[in-house]
Amino acid sequence: MLALFTGAATDVYGVLGEEAVYTVAATGTSVALRAVIARDVQSPIAPLGELVQDRRTVITVRAAALAGHTPVLGDTLRCGSEVWKVLALEQDDGYEIRLLVRAFPAVGRGTLRQGGNTATGELSQTGAPPP
Repeated sequence: MLALFTGAATDVYGVLGEEAVYTVAATGTSVALRAVIARDVQSPIAPLGELVQDRRTVITVRAAALAGHTPVLGDTLRCGSEVWKVLALEQDDGYEIRLLVRAFPAVGRGTLRQGGNTATGELSQTGAPPP
């Protein structure tokens, strides 16, 4: 029975998923995978209750695609020209991993330089602001 659901999940990712590259921050290892990207997901901000909603991007990947790696702050996921930095592992049921992410500065929008706050993975950005 599990094989039936595993096959169905593969089919869903084949249709809804986008080709992406997941990069582990600590080692630089990259893995090609398919990711389901949900943009502008509304969710309540915990201490403020249901009245205040936050819009964010949530990315879901198959756990098997990460070959045992547990996502951590600073890992990145690239899909086309978009790059997201992992903020937190929101859910891991052993089959799918749901990641809370934030957009990373896009290529061509200034020059990234090393520096900034290494504890949070924030990088400084120089150059002209985007048009």
